[in-house]
Amino acid sequence: MRQELSDKLIQKYPDMFYEDSRGEQTPTMHRNIIYCSDGWYDILERLCEDIYAMRPKVMQIKEKFGGLRFYASLPSDYGEQGWKRIRQAEKEAAETCEICGKPGELRIVDGWRATNCDECHKKHLERYKKSTGPVD
Repeated sequence: MRQELSDKLIQKYPDMFYEDSRGEQTPTMHRNIIYCSDGWYDILERLCEDIYAMRPKVMQIKEKFGGLRFYASLPSDYGEQGWKRIRQAEKEAAETCEICGKPGELRIVDGWRATNCDECHKKHLERYKKSTGPVD
């Protein structure tokens, strides 16, 4: 995700993001906590808004095997409700292009998985073909 979008989330929900062992927020950690593309920003923004009052501590947000992974801890009094909302966001991301935010689906190219729309997938295939040769 572009740094400006990551910073926007972190600035809007500062106490959600990981604190160091002394209980202090570490800016360098904040800058390296979100590892996905811009297309999922709106999903993440809505998720953070929905669970903010539950006092989560977010350790990492990333794309893995073409899906959104949201690693956090939640206080026990909100655990079930919070995890339900997190899983809902992960399901939404599974149908949303990680690159542009349009409707998408899981695509597999040479073993690599990504959730993309038709247009972003086509662009990816073109770049891939240039670097490796023809792909079926």
